[in-house]
Amino acid sequence: MNAIMAITGVFLLLTCEGYLLTSMILQTRRDIVLRMCLGFPLGALLNALVAFVLTLGGIPLRFPGFALLHAIIVIILGVLFFRYSERAEPSEPKTHHVRIPRWLLVLCILLIAIISTVSIVTALTIPSFYWDTFTNWAMRSRLSFEAGAFMMKDVVQPQYPILLHSLEMLPMTVLGGWHDMVANATTLMLSITGFSALFLLVRKIHGWRLALLALTLLFIIPLVVMHLRQGYADIHLATYLLLSGSAFTIASRLKDARWIALSAILVAAASWTKIEGAYTGILPWLCIALFHIPVKRRKTFFLLLLTLTLIVIPWPLFVLLHGLPFSPHASSVELHLDALPLMLQHLFAMGMFGVHWWVIVLLLTLLCIRTPKMLQKLPTLSPILAWGILSTLFFILTYLFTSEVRGLIQGDNFARAMLPPTMLLTLGLTLLLPACVRAPSGTSSEAAPM
Repeated sequence: MNAIMAITGVFLLLTCEGYLLTSMILQTRRDIVLRMCLGFPLGALLNALVAFVLTLGGIPLRFPGFALLHAIIVIILGVLFFRYSERAEPSEPKTHHVRIPRWLLVLCILLIAIISTVSIVTALTIPSFYWDTFTNWAMRSRLSFEAGAFMMKDVVQPQYPILLHSLEMLPMTVLGGWHDMVANATTLMLSITGFSALFLLVRKIHGWRLALLALTLLFIIPLVVMHLRQGYADIHLATYLLLSGSAFTIASRLKDARWIALSAILVAAASWTKIEGAYTGILPWLCIALFHIPVKRRKTFFLLLLTLTLIVIPWPLFVLLHGLPFSPHASSVELHLDALPLMLQHLFAMGMFGVHWWVIVLLLTLLCIRTPKMLQKLPTLSPILAWGILSTLFFILTYLFTSEVRGLIQGDNFARAMLPPTMLLTLGLTLLLPACVRAPSGTSSEAAPM
């Protein structure tokens, strides 16, 4: 009973904070359910910042410190909510409904229900047993909780950001001891609210049918099925990137800087989730934003860049000041083109991605042939797809031209590294298909630079 109350309290607190933050960014009181679903992922970011501030102040990571700073955040956001949330209601994007056979929709609902049920039951009944989870995530969270401070030595890869660690620790400060199932429950809530918000964001533009199909195509990736059972950080990194990309897509349709600001906060959260969030999140986001924002509005870009820097840079600086390299994966430039067949085997033949990469390559080829002019507008027409392509190219270059190839050869991190790019490409292609059908000539005017 105490565990349930602690989990519920944490869920309500972080959801409330994130709800208020989303309302302040978008300056709206519409879309209550969407803002509530975005609340917990954004609240998790705020909780990570709270834990970081406590660490900088030398204050133990215990209930009094967390309670004080969260109370201050709620008060500040509450005041800003009532002052700014109705300043100017944002416009709504035009929804393009797609016809999908009823039997396929029923199949999608069944698949999502089955995968979700298995994931929830597994997360809440089976202790963490994945090796990577035990050494890098749950174990570090537990050691940090028992020490009252984040462990920067005597743990595996202490450089990893603290969003998941602080999230797992928060309910333990109420319970006074470590509970493995409670830790899994907190990250499970992050998955549930994150994918619920993703469905609602996609629905705003493409309608509920295509949103349901897109969510199903993401869920049936075999590696996603495994990661939804909790334990790894890659699924949460991917969720933040998908949410950020979806918000960016809405921004491109509405030419509304408020949605792009929300996208920036979400991609910043990705960088606090895992180190790879800087490579597959921040850098592609900046490239796409620079393409989107015209020269006459570059002031907006620099303001967003400043905001991102203030949110993202503290943890890398903290790591460097402790005498640690930014990344635990020390790499040197090396040529490993002979590893290309093994890379293709991982993507196409080992079953971790199902048939998704076969379909991705086929659809990208058809896109180039059928609508070649659309590729010129890809960053504005489909920011998510452009994001996925950039992330994929980054990892291909990383594994073929650096010593990080050992992760590919040993098979211990390549598939997990490719999970976010695969999900971005899957979602981007799914959402772009209707536009391809409507624009056989290869042109589209639905999106334009902001």
